[in-house]
Amino acid sequence: MAAPSTSITPRSDTLLLRIGTSEILISQPYAERITAAETATFIRKSGMSATANLREAFKTCPLLQQPFTGIQLLADTPTMLVPEEEQHEADSPVLFDHVYKGYEHHLKAHIDLPELHCSAVYAIEKDILTVIGDHTDHYQILPTTVPVWRYLHRHEQGKNRRKLFAYFHDERIDVFSFSRNRFVFANNFKVDNEHDALYFILYTWSQMKLDSEKDELHMIGDVLNRRWLSERIRMYLRRPFFDTIEPLAGKMAASCKPLPADVQALADLEY
Repeated sequence: MAAPSTSITPRSDTLLLRIGTSEILISQPYAERITAAETATFIRKSGMSATANLREAFKTCPLLQQPFTGIQLLADTPTMLVPEEEQHEADSPVLFDHVYKGYEHHLKAHIDLPELHCSAVYAIEKDILTVIGDHTDHYQILPTTVPVWRYLHRHEQGKNRRKLFAYFHDERIDVFSFSRNRFVFANNFKVDNEHDALYFILYTWSQMKLDSEKDELHMIGDVLNRRWLSERIRMYLRRPFFDTIEPLAGKMAASCKPLPADVQALADLEY
């Protein structure tokens, strides 16, 4: 599998691009102070591919016209976990195409997660790499879920209660759980309303045979209809929590819109 990334050391002028379903976020999260000048949002135009929108953003966004030393790209793309003892690099693209349909012409790559004893295989549009490569030779590409996995695993080590995490973003939720430095569950579900979100969370809870009195549910990100979901989920579980990932909060000016959880998690992991 080709690896469409170079190892970069983030600096204050490193750009972080996040390609979501409705917008492209451009930010400089490693700056000493994050103000409105270090963040910008490009609203994706319907009917245009992610590549075409990214190309347009480079043409029109002032923040992308300034000099920068490298780019970190967070892409909302499906991710397949492979245990380290089952890693066969030549087989991973075939297995990925079997699991996820419609990505046969995408480039497949992987990132190793040694602290979780697995690797994450993902797909990226080849034309996106061309656009990024037209502007810099120094870039790193990650699926949006990877920084959240790593951040939560690092911060939950040594705690005894069993936990199920639900990360809401880009019209879907990633549901996962760790035990003994390994994933015991990881899946994602497309959701466009809070009713579906409740169903998938409770379905996973039941599938994992978690204890409704003792174990914990932690919800992160753009939670759909938080008040309704909180009321309903407390009918079934005793210990649900709404968490935030905000390690950059102290650096951000009051006028700035909060950065997504995956962006903040990635920036925090790089320090």
